[in-house]
Amino acid sequence: MARLTQRAGSSKLVCKTGQIVKTVPLAEAKAKLSGLIDDVARRDERVTITKHGRPAAVLMSHEEATSLDATLEIMSDPEFYAEILRNRRALDRGKGRACDLDEILGEDVSTHRAKSASAAASRDGRRGAAVPPGTQPKGARSARRDRARSRPR
Repeated sequence: MARLTQRAGSSKLVCKTGQIVKTVPLAEAKAKLSGLIDDVARRDERVTITKHGRPAAVLMSHEEATSLDATLEIMSDPEFYAEILRNRRALDRGKGRACDLDEILGEDVSTHRAKSASAAASRDGRRGAAVPPGTQPKGARSARRDRARSRPR
């Protein structure tokens, strides 16, 4: 859990990771929503919106939310998470080598996502359906994870 510290005379908190967490009342958030969205999109910031003085919602960038979802998906699969920890310990002992996702998949990640999205659209009978950039059909991560597990180390 990230530890938060409040700067004196500020409504901003700073996470242990250095990320800024602003706290804004709902009325102020309504008035400044566009600016708050710009802040979280441009900077490594989160905005906690309070209602009647109590935290009610958190505004964060789409990129951060996507990353958080991916992390939660990995951590919710005990076998996969245990494998990540085993591999990290092996790397710490000097065994194996680190590689990036492009190398594991054997192609550019964005190309792989586009192919996955196209295949999913075809299966659903939606040939040529638009898929937002950076998204992937449900199950694509599981398929990549299974391929990564089956690769020799």
